[in-house]
Amino acid sequence: MSERTLRRRLAECGTRYEALVDYVRLVRAEELLTTRDLPLHTIAALLGFSDARTLRRAVARWFGKDPSEMRRAAPPPHAS
Repeated sequence: MSERTLRRRLAECGTRYEALVDYVRLVRAEELLTTRDLPLHTIAALLGFSDARTLRRAVARWFGKDPSEMRRAAPPPHAS
């Protein structure tokens, strides 16, 4: 499927490619920030951001808090 066809079909469904990418990044960022102890620059790279600063801005937009606040609020990992 061409990019143009994909974008047209997404528009028919009432969404945009960029909105889907943003949503996938949001879900994955929440998972990585609350379940892993990875450095922010690593999480940023995994999510396709250019740097940790860009990730911090996105997290603030999505969740209304910074990454360190999200990590502090995360439940402790399950003991095995």
